[in-house]
Amino acid sequence: MPRQKKYNTRAEHAGEVANKFELFPEQVAEIEKLTLRELDVIALLARGYTRREISEELHISPHTVKTHLKHCLEKSGCERKEQVIVLFTMQKLLQKELVITG
Repeated sequence: MPRQKKYNTRAEHAGEVANKFELFPEQVAEIEKLTLRELDVIALLARGYTRREISEELHISPHTVKTHLKHCLEKSGCERKEQVIVLFTMQKLLQKELVITG
């Protein structure tokens, strides 16, 4: 089994993940333009929820979930929902990094 690479900071790890998913630094900043409801949808997707489960959890229609996801893709410049999830996760990690080092 290959050894996992050790990172000095969460930001360093996030940067490598960004490279793997073909993301750019400016896209990380774009995640801050998402509405709270769009962030709710991405957070639940990141936890493995399906669109139907998200609609039930947030008390919105599955079509509305799809629309929120579409807006997330447009605002972030991503092509796939997995990329938006990575951006969301990176943003959360970077915020924690600022708290830890700040």
